[in-house]
Amino acid sequence: METIIRRYFDDFKAIKVDDYIALRKRHFNHLNESFEALMPYHTMIVLSLCYPNDKPQLINHQYGLVSRYACGIDYHIEISQRMRAVLEKLSLQSVSGIGFVDVSPIDERFAALVGGLGYIGHNQFLIHPDYGTHLYLATLLISKPLVTSPNAPDDCGDCRRCIDACPTHALDGKGFHKHLCLSYLSQAKEPFDYHQISAFGSMVFGCDICQDVCPKNRNIKTDKHPVFALDEHSQLHLESLLKMSNKAFLKKYSDKAFSYRGGLVLKRNAMALYHRYKAKEHLPLMRAVAEKYKHVSWFYDSARLIIDEMEKL
Repeated sequence: METIIRRYFDDFKAIKVDDYIALRKRHFNHLNESFEALMPYHTMIVLSLCYPNDKPQLINHQYGLVSRYACGIDYHIEISQRMRAVLEKLSLQSVSGIGFVDVSPIDERFAALVGGLGYIGHNQFLIHPDYGTHLYLATLLISKPLVTSPNAPDDCGDCRRCIDACPTHALDGKGFHKHLCLSYLSQAKEPFDYHQISAFGSMVFGCDICQDVCPKNRNIKTDKHPVFALDEHSQLHLESLLKMSNKAFLKKYSDKAFSYRGGLVLKRNAMALYHRYKAKEHLPLMRAVAEKYKHVSWFYDSARLIIDEMEKL
């Protein structure tokens, strides 16, 4: 089984399903979790696939960058194809199973931690000894036992670089404040306040600051998979985003990981970047877009606030 899995994934670790459930109940007994979908299986395999850590250079202030994990083909598509290939080959060995990417009853980072794939850093990412934070995670549940050896233990020590660099203070060394995280905000369908609008730098989707400053991401080689290479959609033209219909957005970016939140989220973010860039020449277009989608309250409230603040500049 290990030979088959290694053919498709960069690293993986296995734990018993019963052990995972017991540990979740011990450490997270306050959560209302259902483990019913896990019960028919014996082993949980945490799969990992690395993505490149090179960065695009912003063309100019007519564009917004996309978080590095969302560049190239949508990782859900690529990982799902690889998992299907693994399951097909395992079935020839009378091993049945099911795979999950993101949407599942499994906490992938926790499973990776207890399985020994890496450790959880101050930046809340799983940190792998070879690939740092530049790692996609998925899980495979199978009917047969599999034993793997954990990677060497590590930790962040007294390093505070991600904590000190976080522009919204979502990290404080004691935990993670999700609603302050710029990556979360850039994907949330929520009305923004002025401080949230002002937090945007040059990224129209996501935030890579805590990964960029992490020492564990130095001297790593993660460019193994060309499907995740930078392409023309690694930064998006803001005016084109605002002019594009939501239907056209989904059609054009259907194979991109950032498309799942829909066009309005990116339009709202594009307006926030125009505010950051003080690009008042785009106010007529922004007003027209706000009016077009005024029936979507979270978008309209955010758009009106951005426009009002820009008019004061």
